[in-house]
Amino acid sequence: MSVGLCFGLSAKLVYHPNYICDLYFGFDNALHEASFVRHPLLKLISKSLNLLLIGSSVKTSSVVLVTICSSLLSLQNLFIFKILNKIVGLTTTSSLWLSLFFMTFAGNLLLSFTFDSYVFTSCVLPIFFYYFFKGEKENKELSTPLFILSTVIVAGITVSNFFKILLVSFLSKFKKDYLSKLFLIGCSFLGIFIVFYDKIQASLSFMKSHLYGPSFDFSYYFQFFLGSVFVIPRVVTTRILYIDGCSIDAVIGGSYSAIFPNVLYYSLFLFLVFIVLKNRSNIWMRFLIVSFLVDIVIHVVFGLGIHEAYIFTGNYAFIFPIIFGIEFKNISSHKFRKLYVGILMFFFVGFAILNSQSLYELYHFALYFYKN
Repeated sequence: MSVGLCFGLSAKLVYHPNYICDLYFGFDNALHEASFVRHPLLKLISKSLNLLLIGSSVKTSSVVLVTICSSLLSLQNLFIFKILNKIVGLTTTSSLWLSLFFMTFAGNLLLSFTFDSYVFTSCVLPIFFYYFFKGEKENKELSTPLFILSTVIVAGITVSNFFKILLVSFLSKFKKDYLSKLFLIGCSFLGIFIVFYDKIQASLSFMKSHLYGPSFDFSYYFQFFLGSVFVIPRVVTTRILYIDGCSIDAVIGGSYSAIFPNVLYYSLFLFLVFIVLKNRSNIWMRFLIVSFLVDIVIHVVFGLGIHEAYIFTGNYAFIFPIIFGIEFKNISSHKFRKLYVGILMFFFVGFAILNSQSLYELYHFALYFYKN
């Protein structure tokens, strides 16, 4: 919240009463503009907040939005801690350490002052996975009301995340029951699709225009898709054509060309591949990777928004502290545990250096272009 308030109280970067799209890094102002087709539940939340904030100052609105974002992230981090501690089986100290480590990731820092669908998704998905994992571990099926409610909330915030619940249900001990419930929910969605066909068709056309297909520039995958979970993209200021036809100054994410960031990205990628392959038989790892496949298909295979894939990290960043925790749990040797912690500390220092630099540059951009 301290990070968010620095931006919210000093400039209009958190909430600008006139700018709807591309406030920074491609993030939109969801208080003004949320797609009913892609984020139906968020649309209702935004409409309600708009009514509550009528007549409020920019600073008041900014503080309210930062408070909401920070609270959602805190709830996210709480349930990641619970997954690490209660499901993976780490000690309280280790679970807390990994949770604190996760709090410094790029996605958390940016979402602390970004009122968009991603901050809601980053909260509701870990909550769903905690109760889903708890049911699997205790050999106890989620109750029908809880399963349906969580599915509707997760898919209501971001429709594509419905497929994450669908895929993990295929691996569940209670596959038959979960899939039958998802079939009924899917039929309900189909009915909504028919009723709002025109709006959905327009939204699909918009998404189609942003499909780039697989990119042969691997920096997009290492930096924008995967790396931006951990490191804020390089701050690049440019002029873009705004929705009213005027040109405005905006921040877009740029690639790091220096040696150190690239060494960090590639070594991190190899490290994660090693952990996933080493723990491929772990049931929690399988659930996480299967859910991550949805994001891989959307952004890597179809190339949706691959040039600004960093804005989507709230949909999948939560899996990485759990992945690190699974590996930590499975290391039996004290010597290798110390080595593992040392490797994580190397990444932590690298993240801290690059994220501090990007936040500093973004803050000064906000002071210059979004003065209160």
